[in-house]
Amino acid sequence: MLDRLQHMIQRLANGRAILILLAAVIALRVIMGLPNDPFGLNPRLTRLGGAAILDMQIGYTPKDAYALLEGLGAEGRQAYAAMLLIGDTLFLISYSLLFAAVAAWLLARVAPPDHWAQKLSLIALVGGISDIAENLSILTMILAFPQRLDGIAWFSSLIKITKFGSAAVGAPLIMVFAVMLVWKRTVGRRRQSV
Repeated sequence: MLDRLQHMIQRLANGRAILILLAAVIALRVIMGLPNDPFGLNPRLTRLGGAAILDMQIGYTPKDAYALLEGLGAEGRQAYAAMLLIGDTLFLISYSLLFAAVAAWLLARVAPPDHWAQKLSLIALVGGISDIAENLSILTMILAFPQRLDGIAWFSSLIKITKFGSAAVGAPLIMVFAVMLVWKRTVGRRRQSV
């Protein structure tokens, strides 16, 4: 399964696919950040004093989560659910695939194709899977509202460790791969000129 996933990412590791994914990430981020976003969520958050949606908070308690859901009202919760199902799902798929494709593109240039390091490109997908789990948890809380599901709220808050942890590991790895590629090309040029 990992090998199949790795091969899929390696097929995306080309300039055209990376540019398309980058454009999608930027477009979705801009659209969801607009003051009058298509889901109607941002104006409701502004009325709550600029509160951040749950998936943008570093951590929260069930009390905090349900205070936000209560404050959003029924229409706000519907808007939040729509944003999670449409905009955020497209965003997390795009950013996960983008980071995995960039890592795979760099790795293809610094390590042999069958080297174990090639699997490191899959770290970005861990963040995406964690983000999906978080979204499903928040959707579950929204759909069950006003019933409180404190265990789900704790899980949703804690899964951020994996979500942000994969970014904390993946982003520096991409930088390391980029430095390795520059180093490899610089040493190669020096050898050719000698």
